[in-house]
Parts: sequence; structure tokens; C-alpha cells
Amino acid sequence: MIYWFNCSRDVCQEWMIALGKNHPSYIPSAILSKYIWNFHHETASLKPFLKEKYGKIFHEINSEEPLDVVFKTVSSLVEPTVIHFRVGSNNDLRDEMISQLVSKGYMNLEVNELIWNETEWRTSLGQDLLTIISAGKIIPSILIVWMLWKIIYSGQRNTKFILSYFPDIIEHVHEFEKHVGTISAVFFTTREGELEVELKNNQLTLFTIDSLFQKQYWLWIVNKWDETRFNEMMGSKINYGILTGKWLSGKTSICKHFASKGMTIIDHKAIHDDIKKSYEELPEPPETVPMEAITDKIKEKIKH
Repeated sequence: MIYWFNCSRDVCQEWMIALGKNHPSYIPSAILSKYIWNFHHETASLKPFLKEKYGKIFHEINSEEPLDVVFKTVSSLVEPTVIHFRVGSNNDLRDEMISQLVSKGYMNLEVNELIWNETEWRTSLGQDLLTIISAGKIIPSILIVWMLWKIIYSGQRNTKFILSYFPDIIEHVHEFEKHVGTISAVFFTTREGELEVELKNNQLTLFTIDSLFQKQYWLWIVNKWDETRFNEMMGSKINYGILTGKWLSGKTSICKHFASKGMTIIDHKAIHDDIKKSYEELPEPPETVPMEAITDKIKEKIKH
């Protein structure tokens, strides 16, 4: 995925003024104007090249929008894949589909089992859960969401997850999407010929969670496991992305947001500066850093 951040020179200047002269990132207006001019000059042929060659994955982002709007726009394409299985009449099919998906790299987050693990391990969260359970109270959804957030954004290589037995009500959905991410698809397992009965028995009306899923997400009614069809439903997610834009267009803020979600940020400029600094120890340091040296470092970071 490639993101191109669009931000006018005037807005960049306004943001720099808002930072204030005492901010470590502050640079005078004249120098900022030069940086912006250099960016446009150096990337004049890059942008049309990327659009032509990578049109399907090239996205122009209006970074003049409020930061939360930009976050939402970009995050929708890089969040982990999270799918949810509703409890239907065909639990055998449900179990078969989960088993097949786990074998293909999905992690099944069975909420009741996760709660039990937290309480058994006496984690800080587990202690809170145990106190609530012992008092006979209902566990607040925010605690379950926090438990799921810790696993999904633990920094492991897993990027595909299954939610089992959660969410149950609309409020759970809102909490999960606010703090964790979007639910990509919802699967409702049924037996062949029972579609109408299932929908009726589960009260698919305007105010139920299943209605919410039907209106806002992909609610798939399935009566058999079909891997080809499943892949068609899900589409694809990205593993790597390029984010670029002029000075003060919001790149650093977005990267910090990605880093908080467990993504690895590879900073081209930081790599360049590190290599250049290492040259200072050489008897005759090169004047410039070869692109091959930067590329090798990037490959090394991706490999690890």
C-alpha cells in the first residue's frame, strides 16, 4: 500500500507557526518553503510513476483533515483482519470453519477461555475480572475489549483473528471498534434450507446486533465451508506500505499511530543519517550515502 499525503504549503506553514519557535521540530518559514519546493521538485516524476504502476494500492490522503479523520482513513486499510462468528444452528460447521481458518494462520480468540486464563494466571487484569465475577456482577465490556486489545496488538506476527462469543450486543461492537479496530466480516452458520428460520429465531430486527452487522458489515449466512468463496469475501490485507508527503503534512503523527498499533516503522531518513554517521569513522568518508546501502538496511529490517 502507498499513501501520498496532500497538504498545501499554506497549511504546512500554519502548522509550523502553531508549533512555536521553542518546539524542537520548528524551522523558520523561509527554510520550510525551501523544503516544500524541493519536495515538489524531487517528486515531480515520482507521483505519476507510482499512480501508473501501483494504481490499485496508491492512495492520496488529504492530511489537512483533522488528525482523527486521517487516522480513520489510513487505519481502515492497515488494521488487523478481525472476523466474528455468530452462534447459529449449525455449530458443527462453525467449529469446522474456525478449525480450517486457524490452520491457515488465524488466531481464535475465544473470550470465555481468555477470561479463564487471565484469572488463572492472576494477571492484573485477571485480578480485576476475578473480583467482578466473585461479586456476581457482569464483566464490563471495556475490560474484555482491553483484554482483546492486548492480544491483537501484542507485536506478534499474527494479523488475522477470530472473535468467538463476543460481541453479544451493539454496545460491545461500538466499544471494540472504538478501541481496537473494525470487524471485517461476520459469519452466521446455518443448515441448508434453514435460512429464514434462523433469521427469525435470532430476531433480525432494527434494534438487534445482527441487524447492525447486516447493515454495517458483511453478514454472511453460510451452510458449508468453501475456502475459495471465503477468500473472495474477505479480499486481501497488506503486509507492507509506503507513506510519503511533504514536510509537516502529518507523516510522523500517522507513523506514531501505526507504531502504537504494533506496526514496525522503517524511517528512510533515519537509516540514511545512521549510515552517514558511521562513515565518520572512515579515513575518507564518502560524500553521499549510496542508495544500495539504504536498501540493504531496509531489507535487513524487514527480514527481522
